[in-house]
Amino acid sequence: MEKTSSVQFDISAENEPHIKLSGSLTFSNASELWGLTSDFFRQFKGSRLIIDGSAVDSYDSSGAAYLIWIGRRCDNMNITYDLTGFSDSLLRQIEAMRPGRKNKTAAKYSNIHTIIEDVGAATYSVWDGLSRMLVYLGEILYNLFLSLKSPKRFRLKDTLIVAELSGADAIGISALLGGLFGLILAFQSVITLKMFAAEIFVIDLVVIAMFRVMASFIAAILYASRSGSAFAAEIATMKVNEEISALKTMGLSPIQFLVLPRVVAATLIVPMLALFVILSAFIGCGFVMYSMDYPLVTIVQNMKNASDVEMFLSGFVKSFVYGYIIAAVGCFRGLNSGSGPRAVGQASTSAVVTSIVLIVVAEGIFSVVYYFLGI
Repeated sequence: MEKTSSVQFDISAENEPHIKLSGSLTFSNASELWGLTSDFFRQFKGSRLIIDGSAVDSYDSSGAAYLIWIGRRCDNMNITYDLTGFSDSLLRQIEAMRPGRKNKTAAKYSNIHTIIEDVGAATYSVWDGLSRMLVYLGEILYNLFLSLKSPKRFRLKDTLIVAELSGADAIGISALLGGLFGLILAFQSVITLKMFAAEIFVIDLVVIAMFRVMASFIAAILYASRSGSAFAAEIATMKVNEEISALKTMGLSPIQFLVLPRVVAATLIVPMLALFVILSAFIGCGFVMYSMDYPLVTIVQNMKNASDVEMFLSGFVKSFVYGYIIAAVGCFRGLNSGSGPRAVGQASTSAVVTSIVLIVVAEGIFSVVYYFLGI
């Protein structure tokens, strides 16, 4: 005949507080034990507790769960506890069932195992991201081909709306940044060239820098910060609200419906913004030179002499590539965002960081290619 369980509580001052268990810890007795122990913890105010199981003669998984629950209550109440008198098999079962605790065997692994696991996980994450990016780029090109083959598929109205919001509304800040960069670059160059009585060559320096590198780079960074993040946030919000799933359910391609208009708009808008950056940078440079008593005619003539069509095109071509990168990355981060409350913010941040890194990498590639081509 199975013995019934019993529980005794002792919180006397002269003895260390303890819970003494006896009999069987099984499913049939679990509810009674939990109720009595809950009443005990409501009144207990100590900081240390001993759970004595020397008189326990049988148990099952319910008894192990009961002991795990006692340990969790003690942890929540900042009570130090010891399990004494229990069999080794029961203690091993408690350790295996205890949530949030690592297996003791995990501690035996050396640091090299952890390093190898971390490197493997990072490598897999990079490989998975690259593979998904390649598939995504292929889908963009495929949908672009379908749109060229059948122009009715292309969403021209959405493209124009995106171009207006991300391009026309950004002309002011582009002109402001271009003017400031031109003014600062000219002013800082004058300080050095003045020692050699070569202040007039500041105009050549600003023209060459803006044509070849700075204008497209400034426009790209501005567009990535302002519009690339917006693309990611918009699409990530749609994914959180399950609007992307709704598009797929209706048989509509998110690439064709959402990504392609933004990619086409950005590819065309960034070069336009670069032109405003160039124009405003020349105005800023002219202001510095005019303040140094150089005639306006001389300033304009030197800008014309320093300008070159090949030089202009070498930088202007870059802006098309930068626009494509920004829109593609922003939409990619939005489509692959999570579904939690932080998904939109993480997608926006990741889109801006990734775009800027890829823009810098692309600039380096362009520089190497131009060097070997003699451009």
